[in-house]
Amino acid sequence: MIALTAGTNLFPIVLLYILCNGTVFIISFAALSLAISAWLSSTKNALMYAIILFVIAIIPMFLSTTMKKVGFAHLVDVSSPVSSSMLAMKDAMVNKVGFGAFVMDGLPVYIFFCIVLLVCIGASKKVSFLGGE
Repeated sequence: MIALTAGTNLFPIVLLYILCNGTVFIISFAALSLAISAWLSSTKNALMYAIILFVIAIIPMFLSTTMKKVGFAHLVDVSSPVSSSMLAMKDAMVNKVGFGAFVMDGLPVYIFFCIVLLVCIGASKKVSFLGGE
């Protein structure tokens, strides 16, 4: 990151983006896969479902710009945690918006994190530890 941002003042912004949005985003998907694993009691099936959910989550990123402006595609794009994360990154690094706009663009990432946290709390009730010998 230091080499890529050399000569610019983007290093603190990139570091803040990775710490704020990237870490929360990765923890959310990891926790979601753990919750699915607890429900299914199968690591292979849980991994497959988690990958499918991640692919579904990144689909709005590949919509055209004109589709993202109106209708259902706009609603999906605005509510997608992946799209909002990419928008926050673009606004922070390219458009150089303030911290308030950066947080508002990343809001769906934090809402997704809260939802996954509630899902994990629900899935933790299914986990039972068996005693050893």
